[in-house]
Amino acid sequence: MLLNLRRLFSSNNARTDRIKKNIGATFVLRIISIITSFMLVPMTIEYVSAEMYGIWLTLSSMIQWLSFFDVGFGNGLRNKLAAALALEKYDQGKIFVSTTYFILGLIFAIVGCIVWFVIPVVNWSMLLNVSFELDETLVSVVRIVLVTFVIQIVLKVIQNVCQAHQLQSFSSAIDTFSNVLALGGIYILTQTTFPSLQNLALVFTLCPIALLVVFTVCLFSTKFKKIAPSFSCIRLNCAGDIFSLGSKFFVIQIAAIVYFQTTNLIISNICGAESVSVYNVAYKYLNIALMILSIILAPIWSAFTDAYAKEDFSWMNQLFNKLLKVYLLCALGIVCLVIASPIVYSLWLGDKLLVPITVTVSLAFYMIVLAWSQMLVTIINGVGKVKMQMWCSILVLVVYLPLSFSLGHQLGL
Repeated sequence: MLLNLRRLFSSNNARTDRIKKNIGATFVLRIISIITSFMLVPMTIEYVSAEMYGIWLTLSSMIQWLSFFDVGFGNGLRNKLAAALALEKYDQGKIFVSTTYFILGLIFAIVGCIVWFVIPVVNWSMLLNVSFELDETLVSVVRIVLVTFVIQIVLKVIQNVCQAHQLQSFSSAIDTFSNVLALGGIYILTQTTFPSLQNLALVFTLCPIALLVVFTVCLFSTKFKKIAPSFSCIRLNCAGDIFSLGSKFFVIQIAAIVYFQTTNLIISNICGAESVSVYNVAYKYLNIALMILSIILAPIWSAFTDAYAKEDFSWMNQLFNKLLKVYLLCALGIVCLVIASPIVYSLWLGDKLLVPITVTVSLAFYMIVLAWSQMLVTIINGVGKVKMQMWCSILVLVVYLPLSFSLGHQLGL
């Protein structure tokens, strides 16, 4: 498969060469990430139990909902900065970066303070369908995740900057090494402490913050020095340029958060916390195919932005035809994963968790459709023509929750 991909992307074009280098580096990083993610699941379940792991997955995904308060600035910055870099307008790029950091810092400081005082008011045990004795623990865990998430969302601007430079591998390295650090942290917990949801939350949330700080300082003092953020370069009037595109991404993000991040909550509410673990194990397994696809697609977003800014439409058409062949390989890979799933689950989890074949097959159909969607959306996002995608997302948002609850009560997980 890798040889086929190499032939598909063979070219003397400098932009294509950057894509190939990013794909190669990101592939290695994702292999490491997949291995560590798979090791984390049984280790975490053994540390806190399947139910508590399900609670952690649900709570962490709920806090992710706050990411929509970035009102699309992250993706707006990615496109605007990529276009500025393509035309070598570094001063403009510096203004975009500085303004984005300032606005996101301000927004999430306010949101974080408000949510901090709302957290104790929520009846978490009822919401998650777990014992009321966990209420105090859940409040503590949610507050830990809230504070660290607010810090992360601002620091993650460096990943948007990497992507705008068509250096997706740098962005992927942050996520990969965060997983590696988390794996080491969880192992230490299993050897030195009693099961604790608070300790689990601290390990999973502080590791990415540490990596983001290191990458931010190193990259802005070297490779990205020309566009390093500065207080003197904050221009609130430029926020409109970023927001004009970012607002459409904002609507799409809200819809995506609802139909991606509410799944764990719906499953926990209807089927119980342990079912969240079952769903996520099957999702994590089948997501291998989509992770490989995402490795290929990740550098293509900003590459299309660069090509569109330079009106290189011939290159865009050639690459799209190659991506169609990549999609077919991805769909075939998902089918192979389903066939092998009983053996893999047995070797991976033993008797710790039972994953029904119906869950795996259902998710396989979903993944095949999602792969097609992600391929097209990456191209659309790259050229910034996202209005139709925005309206489609709103339509899905309207029908998703009623269908999920209705079918969930009828069919279960």
